[in-house]
Amino acid sequence: MGKSIKKFYTDVSLKEIEDRYVVQLDGRAAKTVGRCLLGASSEKLSQAIADEWRGQEDVIDLSTMPLTKLQGVILDHQDEEDWQNFILSYLNTDLLCYWSTDEKLAQRQDQTWRPLLERVGQQLGASFKTTKTIIAVEQSEALQTAFHQKIKTKSAQEQFCLKLLTEMTGSAILGLALIEKTISPDGAFTASRLDETYQSELWGVDAEAAEREKNLYREFNDIIRFLTLSKT
Repeated sequence: MGKSIKKFYTDVSLKEIEDRYVVQLDGRAAKTVGRCLLGASSEKLSQAIADEWRGQEDVIDLSTMPLTKLQGVILDHQDEEDWQNFILSYLNTDLLCYWSTDEKLAQRQDQTWRPLLERVGQQLGASFKTTKTIIAVEQSEALQTAFHQKIKTKSAQEQFCLKLLTEMTGSAILGLALIEKTISPDGAFTASRLDETYQSELWGVDAEAAEREKNLYREFNDIIRFLTLSKT
């Protein structure tokens, strides 16, 4: 669906096929770009995807269908090992482990990040190393192994969302904390934007930067909603 497609259906419903609630368009199964049946094992997620199709008017606009797009990627490109490797690749450069030399910003990082590092570290049975230099800090093998074992226990939807959240926030730690409900979505987003918030307070808000953050926040919440629905 790289270009606009005229709406070609009137009725949207769900039909249980094997292990999935599949979206039906005028009684015919909707399919992903990769020709997989469009649906999920969660009826609530499938219903929300169906609602996106019901909400289309004359032209199908994928920009208004985030759940459809996210589930489509999972169905067409499911590769849990690749997702796991991507997430783990962030551990040694994780946002939360690199603190500022600016004392005021470092104080905020300490107040916001340290409690989270300690809670996640306790859950994994290992401690995170932090630094105020640009030299990469390598986390212990024990921590990396524990982190890997933890994410391997998650569902495909959870692993995919963790991959996206890690990339979006620059932190696998924040991503895991969100999956584990160790931090609230708004708390995680705020934690990931500490530096940008601090800079805007010093130098003022840039209109383009504010628009980018607004779009990022919307995409972030789309992923959180997808994650929440996939677990119900």
